[in-house]
Amino acid sequence: MSDLPDTFAMFTPTPWMERANCRGMDANLFHPVRSGIAAKLVRQAKQVCDGCDVRDECLDYALEHNIKVGVYGGTTPDERRPMASGDMRRRIRPITHGTDRGYRMELRRGLPPCVACTEAHNAYVAERRDGVAS
Repeated sequence: MSDLPDTFAMFTPTPWMERANCRGMDANLFHPVRSGIAAKLVRQAKQVCDGCDVRDECLDYALEHNIKVGVYGGTTPDERRPMASGDMRRRIRPITHGTDRGYRMELRRGLPPCVACTEAHNAYVAERRDGVAS
């Protein structure tokens, strides 16, 4: 038996799902139903997605399968809605995590930058600051 979260139970498993940070976690975290705690659970779910190696694949999956509930790829349904149009979907390029460019791409997409991209961005800013100060 797989230890994938129930989040993926209704879908045919794909290899990337086995590498997801959420593997084995309670699906209720990613599909909060009680509105009083939903915002807190969404923040927690996004933290799990932060830095996940398959975050892009998960987001692509949600967009390709028109998933309208839950947190996928670090995004909520409201955040995915503008990405779902055909024109915008064609323009989406993969994010190269761990880079300043990846950091900026995540911000442009309305996503919270992953830890690796944030660290790369901070190093880039420090390098530019130190270079300018010298």
